[in-house]
Formats: sequence, C-alpha cells, structure tokens
Amino acid sequence: MSKINKSTKGLKNNKSDNNTDFNEKKENVIKKEDEIKIIQNLNNKKEIGNNNDLTEILKKKIKKDKIKNKKNIINTESDEEKIELLNNKTKKKTIKNKKKDLESDEESIELSEKKDSLTLEQVHELLDIHLEYVKKLENFKNKTKCKLRYPNFPECISENLVKEYINFKEKRICNCSQTGGDLEVYEKNKKENIIKKIEVKCFTSNGPTSFGPTEKWDEIYFLDAVNFRNKNFKLYKLKLANNSSTFESMKINSTKDYKTVCGEGKRPRINFKYLYEQLEKDIELVYEGSFNFTQELK
Repeated sequence: MSKINKSTKGLKNNKSDNNTDFNEKKENVIKKEDEIKIIQNLNNKKEIGNNNDLTEILKKKIKKDKIKNKKNIINTESDEEKIELLNNKTKKKTIKNKKKDLESDEESIELSEKKDSLTLEQVHELLDIHLEYVKKLENFKNKTKCKLRYPNFPECISENLVKEYINFKEKRICNCSQTGGDLEVYEKNKKENIIKKIEVKCFTSNGPTSFGPTEKWDEIYFLDAVNFRNKNFKLYKLKLANNSSTFESMKINSTKDYKTVCGEGKRPRINFKYLYEQLEKDIELVYEGSFNFTQELK
C-alpha cells in the first residue's frame, strides 16, 4: 500500500509539474501574442501616421497648386484688365480727338455766321448804297453850292472787304471781332488754337490816319479807298504788332515817336505816305482791284 501511495504521489507531483509547465508555456504564448498584437498595433499606428502625413502633404500640395492657379488666374485677369483699360483709353483718346476736330469744324462754321459779318455779295450791296448816297450828296452840293462834309468811308464796308480778302485770298479763317478790335483770324497749331487780332485802317484822302493810344493788334491792314467811287482799292499788309519795337519807334512828328504819343494818352496821327516811307521794308501791297473775287477767277 505504501508503495502504491508513493507512486500515486509521484504521479500527482509529475502531473502538477506538467500543469505548471503548461501554464507557463501558455502564459508565454499569450505574452507573445500580446507582443505581436502590440507590435501590429504599433505598425498600424505608424502606417496610419505615415498615411496621415502623406495626406497632409497631398492636401498642402493641392492647396498650394490652387493658390498658384488662383494667382495665375488673377494675373491673367489683371493682364486682360490692363489690355482692356489700354484699349478703352485709346478709344477714348480717338473719340476725344474726333470730337475735338468736330468741335473745331463746328466752330469754323459758327465763325462764318457771327453777327456783323457780311458776305462778299452783301458788302458790295452796301458799297453800292454808299456810292449812291455820296453821288446824291455831290449832286446836291453842285446844285446848291453849299458847303458840306462827305461821310467817312463806312467801317462796316472796309473791315468786311479785308475780312473777305483774308478768307478768300489768304485762305485763313477770319471774322469780325466779338471781343474788341476789328477782325480776328483763327489759326491752329499742334498744341492750341490761336486767335490773332487784326486792325483795319481805311483812308479816302491824303489826310492822317489815327490810332487809339491803347489799340492792340497782331497784324494791321491799310485799305487805300481814295478811288472808291470807281470801285478800285489798294490793300497793304503790315505784319508788325502794335508793341513791336519797329512800330513803336516810328516817328509821328519830328520830336515824338508812336510809343511816346501813346504813353501820353493821345491818339497818334500820321499820313499813310509818311508811315509807308518809314516801314517800307515791313509793309507790302497785297491786293489791288474791286474785291470782286468771283469775277477775277473767270
């Protein structure tokens, strides 16, 4: 019995030892499995992390590309806007120039329609009326033997005759002045429109021609109407302004020049012959005839 019990104890001990080994092995397996899971989890997390990093990189790249594309679009739009603005400016400039030319043409048309401005036909009609009046005065004087003074040659006739000469012969735009003086000539250069003041002096005898002390002009014409009864005129042109040194130094009498007399507030008076002798180099006979330009062309 004792032997059986001993053997049984031996079996029990062996069995317990085996169980212990098994349990240890099991625990080791579990530990290894846990380690494997942990490693797998770590790897998964790492992969996820890597994927997340890659995703972030891709997102950033896409965002950067979008910004770049947007800038390109903006630059393209900006260039297109610049081109459009340039085209608009060019169009506006062209329209402005055309408008300016149109206004200039309209102004030229308007100039020919200003009041006090007569056509050549009207000037000749007025000249005929004046001639008829003068002839009647002469007949009355011869009939009655009374003393009478003939009227001055009308400024309206002399100024419009000169105006028509400038328009017709010199091909310049000229009209009766609306701002003082006798006539105005309108000239255009590259920068601006220029208005030249024109003075007209007419004489029908050898008497002196008078000037206002404050008269101003750029050019002056002298109309010799001594033979107006036969409709024969001579027109002289002087390209000297009133304030030119040559004109100001012209002698009015033996002691005073033009500038001195004007400075005294008096009207300088000078015979045209005496004036011509002093300014012969600057004065020119530009026309002689009846101012009937249409018949002269035939």
